[in-house]
Amino acid sequence: MSIFIGIEGGEMVGKTSIVAPIYGVLKSAGYEVIKSREPGGTPEAEVIRRDIFKALRENVGAEELAIMFFKARKLHLDQVLIPHLGKNKEKNTIALIDRYASTTRVLQGAEGGVPQIRLRQMEDEYAHNFFPDLTILMYFPENIFEKTFLERKKFAEAAEPGSRSNTLWDEGDVELQLMRQRHYLNLPVFYRETGVNLNFETLDASRPIEVVTKDALGIISRIIKEKSVTGKIGNEI
Repeated sequence: MSIFIGIEGGEMVGKTSIVAPIYGVLKSAGYEVIKSREPGGTPEAEVIRRDIFKALRENVGAEELAIMFFKARKLHLDQVLIPHLGKNKEKNTIALIDRYASTTRVLQGAEGGVPQIRLRQMEDEYAHNFFPDLTILMYFPENIFEKTFLERKKFAEAAEPGSRSNTLWDEGDVELQLMRQRHYLNLPVFYRETGVNLNFETLDASRPIEVVTKDALGIISRIIKEKSVTGKIGNEI
């Protein structure tokens, strides 16, 4: 069996930062693994990605944005994820993805006002009901949310130009970002209420990236054993 792993969470939690080291560890252990991101992941989907952020600047409605995301997602699925994992996830492979449909459930759904049941219809229409086997939800504890978020944002702004792809979603104030995080943590409920039961694990992202990565690998290691996915050289992570 193949394993499809999504990394989700609000802005500045470090989703992109843990994907690369996790990918490296899995690759070194002999697993047939790919890493990707959304929106994007294929040349055509990257074009839609640029169109999405242009539309965002032009205040396009949430449902139209959701459809654009799902069109890019369909390309990504058809051209990258399904060929790698197998239509029925039968290929003994692993895919790591930085954001997936859960982000649409939050940004265009809970935050943008598109009904969750409408997004469920889009998952059926565009995404073949192809869901992650594991979604890791990264978060900051609420008692240190403001401090941690602002520190991470300051660090990101001071980084080399082009080192992070900033969007309008990064620009929301702390109160909005905290509410967004609550929506992310409520994703299991959003899915259950629309008839889908998915596997979510939460991860405190306020700690050093090395610690967060190690804990994420521990979570992934468990599902690898459950699914009996094997690496080419038989190493454990």
